[in-house]
Amino acid sequence: TTTLGRLRNEQMGNATGIYNLMRNIGGSVGISLVTTLLARAAQVHQNVLVQHLTPYDPMYVRKLGALRAGKEDIKPAAFTPRPRKGDTIEAEALHERLDELVLLDARVPERYRGEVEPIDPVAGHIPGTQNAPWNEALPEIPPGEVVAYCGSGVTATVLVHRLALAGREAKLYPGSWSEWSGLGLPAETGAPACNPL
Repeated sequence: TTTLGRLRNEQMGNATGIYNLMRNIGGSVGISLVTTLLARAAQVHQNVLVQHLTPYDPMYVRKLGALRAGKEDIKPAAFTPRPRKGDTIEAEALHERLDELVLLDARVPERYRGEVEPIDPVAGHIPGTQNAPWNEALPEIPPGEVVAYCGSGVTATVLVHRLALAGREAKLYPGSWSEWSGLGLPAETGAPACNPL
């Protein structure tokens, strides 16, 4: 992002295209890493489970003794898809609750402070937000309901995952800065006095 800030205007179009391509590739790599880690964790749990399933374990015999080999007659069931609830927040609700939430911006510090903005028409961050760059150690986060966002909603998922690993739940604002700034909602630049960056 700092490199894009030094480009001439006629170079900006190509540079932002490459920047967006690299963001997409980075998101793909991140998703593949998370998928791999989850698959490995599931394999470990499966191995541990299988180790305990022996015909010499009385609990195994009691719980699983009714299972039989062969064809089963299973009645069809209806699948009713339901939207997920509670793990994201939309712009309107976020705007209404700004004073109640702990907001974390996963973007790099230069974009958070509004020094550079290679993608969106407005630079800065949502008022009251603390910078917690996705690629740095988690800062100290005050108590309260946490919401994470970034530029487009992709890198904030890394922050939400890291918070979960640290024992802290967080909601994702999927519209992130691109939606917020596009809606003309309030913006700040610079770093608040309480923010260590």
